[in-house]
Amino acid sequence: MSTAPNSPDEYAYHDRFRIPLTHPAALDFYLNELLVPHSRKEMIWAAAARAPAFAGRAALPALGLRYTQEGSGRAPADDADIRRICALLRDTGVMPDAEPSFISLADYGHSERGKVVVFVLDPRADKPRLVIKMSSQAEHVVALEREHATLCSLRERLGEGLLDTLPLPLTVVREGQETAFVQAYMPGRSMYLELRNSFAPRALVERHFRLARDWLIAFQQATRAGETRLGEFPSESGMAGLFADYRRIASPSAPEEEYIGRICRKARELENEPLPVVASQGDFWARNLILQGSRLGVIDWESYGERASPFADLFLFTTSYGLSYPWQLGRWAEPSAAFRSTYASNGWMARIVSRHLREFCARSRISSKLLEVCFAAFAAQRAIEEKTQHVSSSHIHEKQGARVTGAAQNDVSTKGQMWRRLFQECALMAGNACFG
Repeated sequence: MSTAPNSPDEYAYHDRFRIPLTHPAALDFYLNELLVPHSRKEMIWAAAARAPAFAGRAALPALGLRYTQEGSGRAPADDADIRRICALLRDTGVMPDAEPSFISLADYGHSERGKVVVFVLDPRADKPRLVIKMSSQAEHVVALEREHATLCSLRERLGEGLLDTLPLPLTVVREGQETAFVQAYMPGRSMYLELRNSFAPRALVERHFRLARDWLIAFQQATRAGETRLGEFPSESGMAGLFADYRRIASPSAPEEEYIGRICRKARELENEPLPVVASQGDFWARNLILQGSRLGVIDWESYGERASPFADLFLFTTSYGLSYPWQLGRWAEPSAAFRSTYASNGWMARIVSRHLREFCARSRISSKLLEVCFAAFAAQRAIEEKTQHVSSSHIHEKQGARVTGAAQNDVSTKGQMWRRLFQECALMAGNACFG
């Protein structure tokens, strides 16, 4: 698709992305591989923009793309850092000598993480060659270095069946205050993008769940590191210790206390049930799952864990999928409502989720009796982590001298509560959940 602007210095901006319009394939790649609509209106205009020739060009302004020239003052401050990283990669032989174009995503530009993701395109290629994740924030630099080490290690340990489902890590480079992790681009569309762009999303759910389940079972079989018992999960302190931690951060309501008591009693009954110890991808949700025909690719390994419950990635996928699903075409539902629609036993999605969970247990040789107990533990653990991360983020802002007042203060005070609300929904659903 050609574009309206034709100046060599012009770019389009949309939804945190910066797209170089002089590259012949960059806008097409953005529209087909990266664009996630945020409303019904945007879904319609995005579909029109993907049309060929004049029809597609005419839809671009309605989609909300904004155009600017590089010297207009609109270019992001990190452009110079990206170009310096690219120059360094040319010097090390990772990147060809030809000057690349890049699509950049200020993924967390308004948070303490400060990460930028860059899709690097050769001059005449229709797909990116490299993906660069870069940051100057110390905490995130550690995560980037850990992700590179994780992928290098896994590629040595995993068999051929899984090897091609992981990104190829290339190098970690440093330039000034920036650290960049460079990996080969993994072709395909993310499951999340396919779901959010579909006018018939319900038809996709069974296939998405099957692909996720098949990959997860294969990955856990390849990384199994022994076996524990439910009585020792999630740590030596067991369920009682986990829920004691939850009580400290949450001040549970009466329904929550009743639910916790029931879960703890059931956990004691099942305390000798075996539970495999496996690796966890750590961020196993639809946006990180790349559809490649009958297979999945899996990206973003920053949160990888060497020893975890087999339910950690499983429950994160099903819960995040339900929260991401367009329950009203082109729109998101309020998290608690989406959670109920995903897990309440009388819903169509819950029936699919129930089959998915039980099939996973059967093929992994885990008792399905553990589902309810381990889901409660999973939700409580996520609520604890969310609260801890929120407190840590607040301290970072204070150290940086940020002043939060008025409406902004109210906004900050509501963060770090989603998983707490979802745990409350677990308590309210109790035995009516699809894994009960």
